[in-house]
Amino acid sequence: MSHYNKHGLIKGISIIIAIVLVLGFCGAEKIYAGSETNSEMINEDTLEKLLEEADELLVKPDKAAAMEKFKQIVDSCDTVLQSNPDETLLWLANYYKGIALNELGQNGEAEACLKIAENIAKDLIDKRKSVNKKKQAKVYYYLGRIQMQKNDKVKAIEYVKKAFEIGQSNEYSYRLHMDPAFSPIRNTDEYYDLVDMLLMIDESISITTGIKVKDGTPMVECRDIAEPLGAQWIWDEAVKTITIKKFDKTIVMNIESKKAKVNGIEVSLKVAPFLYEKTHKNSDNKSFKIYVPIEFIAKELGQMVSRKDVKVDERYMAPAIVVREDYSRVKYTEEQKKWAVAPAVNIYKYNWGIYNVMGGHDRFCGYVSSSKSTLKKSWGIENREDFFRILEWLKKEGHTRSYRQMEQQLSGENLKLLQVAIDKGEEVPFIFKLYVKNKDKLKDKGLIAWDYCRIVQITGWSYVAGYITIEEAYDICMDACRVIQKTYSSWEDMAEHYIIGYEFWSEEDRNDESTQAYRRNKLNQELLKSKYSPFNTLPWDLNLDKIE
Repeated sequence: MSHYNKHGLIKGISIIIAIVLVLGFCGAEKIYAGSETNSEMINEDTLEKLLEEADELLVKPDKAAAMEKFKQIVDSCDTVLQSNPDETLLWLANYYKGIALNELGQNGEAEACLKIAENIAKDLIDKRKSVNKKKQAKVYYYLGRIQMQKNDKVKAIEYVKKAFEIGQSNEYSYRLHMDPAFSPIRNTDEYYDLVDMLLMIDESISITTGIKVKDGTPMVECRDIAEPLGAQWIWDEAVKTITIKKFDKTIVMNIESKKAKVNGIEVSLKVAPFLYEKTHKNSDNKSFKIYVPIEFIAKELGQMVSRKDVKVDERYMAPAIVVREDYSRVKYTEEQKKWAVAPAVNIYKYNWGIYNVMGGHDRFCGYVSSSKSTLKKSWGIENREDFFRILEWLKKEGHTRSYRQMEQQLSGENLKLLQVAIDKGEEVPFIFKLYVKNKDKLKDKGLIAWDYCRIVQITGWSYVAGYITIEEAYDICMDACRVIQKTYSSWEDMAEHYIIGYEFWSEEDRNDESTQAYRRNKLNQELLKSKYSPFNTLPWDLNLDKIE
């Protein structure tokens, strides 16, 4: 039995009356009459193209031209509605006409059309016929929009929630944020139940969903704010306590309490941390997430916090809470800061990183985790003390010491014998051939490029991991950069010596295409040619002295 029959003839008659009313509006007022479009030429693609063109004109913005497009849509839909269309085309004509009429400010007629579209869609679904979910969601979005324009906020929110449920897309969240019709509820908790606030850390969007706004305060899962900032956090389920630690700062909070302690001193919170429980489908199991106030945590960990709209695609902006370092504490120019990380550009590019950012990437949970993992596995660095131990080793010894030991072993008669063996084509370990080939070039420099470029590399990762501060990171990198700048004559000279160091360390030949040395050298050549590379955007002889 159809949807109409289930509910009796009244519903069917009401739809017929609504259609007659809609046609009556157009016929009686003759607002957009006069279209000579042949109904056989009008289909879903025709109407969709007109709507897309109108939306594009609104974005430009060219409102007058957009209004003309919406009028064309109304005329085309009227032509279809007067041609005794089948059920599917009847639903589409009311869908497109309702949207166009709302954009034209004809809300009475628009609501009637959209209600018809809503009911026909339900009937089509009952008949197991296909209905475009995106369009069905848009019907509810526009019905919500109309209710907002009628100042019925409760009903508007109900409709928009239906749109979100059916559409299952961030598009409606972004659309709603850009829509002036919803400005009366903007920045309320109800608004942020509908609109996803983004968390932006440094210059990258860290999370796009999951922020909850309570009493005007953005809250997020503890791990999503603590971990990107390099802090450790501990959850004590027995007493419902969250502890966050970084450097000399310890923050202790209790679930549902507006009292917290920072280094033992009690402070007040605007909103208490809370648990968000979630029941999993087809299971009695429950999980919970620990929500904490973003701004409070970030500021206590030395970050700056602001709010702004950020661009998410060509059409839409979204509200974001932005967490970033206070770079006023870093006493270097923007160009100097780029120079400070440039010696690590080879490894950053190898890992698909960012050229001019400390650590090679903006901070987010995944990158913090991978930085910690790499530091632990490759360097034995698991904390601040480990970092400074390895830093001192690289500065005082590093692989330059190993090279100097080889230099002593292969001096005098040993060097002569080695040269003879190479000249005769005898089998000689690659590392010895490499030494003979580069000994004159490395006589005064050793493997400084290899050791000091890696100082920049691990310093960046240790900053991301939360082992050192941003000020410490730039100071350490800049000290290394001054040594590099003094030792070598150009970016090309430094890059060449870095690869020589890589060959000594890995015992791989850069000319062997199967090796990492080959790939690293290839990256260097690409960087030396790229106009976007710091090798070509930063002067080698830049003054690296700190600004006092």
